[in-house]
Amino acid sequence: MTATPPPDPFLPILRALAAHQVSCVVVGGLATVLYGHARLTHDVDVAIDMADENVARLLAACAALGLEPAVPEAPTALADPVWRASWTADRHMVDFPWTQPSGPLRLDVLLDPSVPFAELHRDAVQMPVLGVPIAVASLTHLIALKEAAGRPQDVDDVRQLRALDALHVQREGQPPAATEHTDAGCLAVREFPLTPVAPGHALSVSEAAQLAQTARLSPEERFGVLYSLWSFWQAVGGAARGRAAATTPAHAAPIVLTGGRLDAHHDS
Repeated sequence: MTATPPPDPFLPILRALAAHQVSCVVVGGLATVLYGHARLTHDVDVAIDMADENVARLLAACAALGLEPAVPEAPTALADPVWRASWTADRHMVDFPWTQPSGPLRLDVLLDPSVPFAELHRDAVQMPVLGVPIAVASLTHLIALKEAAGRPQDVDDVRQLRALDALHVQREGQPPAATEHTDAGCLAVREFPLTPVAPGHALSVSEAAQLAQTARLSPEERFGVLYSLWSFWQAVGGAARGRAAATTPAHAAPIVLTGGRLDAHHDS
């Protein structure tokens, strides 16, 4: 008997934001994955236009999804810059979080992104996924946001994103040389001559191999990688989930293309 796959925690949010015409830009972990770094995230992070009418559209989208504020604050105050400043200064809030009490959906709305929304929106890259239009922060802006955040996950994401940027530049200037098809039909690293992004921050061979593979995928295929990682994480329950978190980085699962099929392989 085939197990029912867990509900997608990302696409319903993106669909609702698009359906309600919310002016927003995807940032955070999902944006990082869509650029080609295969790692786990559990939510959708966005920056939005904080104009009254756009906040109203956001609230309508959240209501349609059954999302509720995860903090004891009035979401209508998102449109008020005084309230937002108070949340960031007095409560040290970085985002306004929404959760789905009966499901896996989580949406985080940035309160005061280090890159102004007008700039994020101006330079956003369109990455349609399964028919849903998605505006994703430019690679330059995504790196800037993560450098400003400065958490360990952000530091690692910046390292990976800079490597992806370097790989893109190399491929624009010369024929692709980073990967080749093996007899088994999988992508394998042949050469990955990236300049280290900072002393001591060069990619390992396995990291370079994974980036080289996911960089060649479409945004939809990268989205599929994320769903595979998230589904596996959901399948690892209770104490086993804690052991996995303690021993395996979320981005460490090797991703291979085998016979045209995308697989996320995990050791049990």
